[in-house]
Amino acid sequence: MTMFSLMGFPWPWILGISLALAAGCASYLILEQAADLGWRIYGRRGISGRAVETTSISHSHVSPRVKLYAPIAIALPIAAYLAPKSPFLAAWFVLLGLALNRYVTWRSTRASLGNVSKELEKLVTVLHSSYLVRPVVAPALEEAAQNVQGTLREIVDRALRAIWIGESPKAAYSTLGKALNNPYLGQLGLILERAEECDPGTVGLALKELSARLQRRRRLQVKVKASVSMLSGTVRFLQGANAVAVGVVLATPQLMDFYLAGLSRQMMFAMALAAVLGTSLYFDQQLSSLKERAL
Repeated sequence: MTMFSLMGFPWPWILGISLALAAGCASYLILEQAADLGWRIYGRRGISGRAVETTSISHSHVSPRVKLYAPIAIALPIAAYLAPKSPFLAAWFVLLGLALNRYVTWRSTRASLGNVSKELEKLVTVLHSSYLVRPVVAPALEEAAQNVQGTLREIVDRALRAIWIGESPKAAYSTLGKALNNPYLGQLGLILERAEECDPGTVGLALKELSARLQRRRRLQVKVKASVSMLSGTVRFLQGANAVAVGVVLATPQLMDFYLAGLSRQMMFAMALAAVLGTSLYFDQQLSSLKERAL
């Protein structure tokens, strides 16, 4: 069998990797400059706070759904394209798409838990102010709940409904603190659970200290995100370069013929895909864990 050669390159994968790196670098620079230009234009337009809020809410509803189904939407057409030539690689792309879908789902769950901490800071701040005016937990918590949204709002409303129908406030606040795996929500539940047994001044001081801890946590997270932003950009760049490399192989008939020539080469291509994807997701998960440790 005569090995394919292009422009003096005896190994097709050398050409594929070179093209992938070149395309990846160009794409990264173009996107970086476009994002910087867009941000400058956006900052000069002076968009109202209401418009920004509406855009943010719309993005929060659309983006997770798109990210969730994107791996499957990409993997299935590739699998359909490869199925007549290599059922093995077609099935492998479907498995990788499912694995990436599970990872994106897990990341979305972790991101939603991070949003709970942001809403919790607003809840505790308003709760402290309301409690100082009227030192009764349930009405103060009900007023504070009106300033938050999402999962935290649902949990607080559930606890308040339990209290209004006659359930023990201690049991309701205990359930509130254990509703999510969030240490600060657990502290809030413990404070509210013991509020009726303590002096209002002590409860107010505890809420004030919890609010201060949440504010310190937010500032620390901002610093951590700024510190790892370069690493995050590098990981995203490598992910894009890998995607371009796969696209080059799939779009070049000569390269496809090389990797589909035998089962051993198909397995080599499949293992390379799995190794690249696994390494990329590992570094992405490590960066995410580093950000979450800033408690």
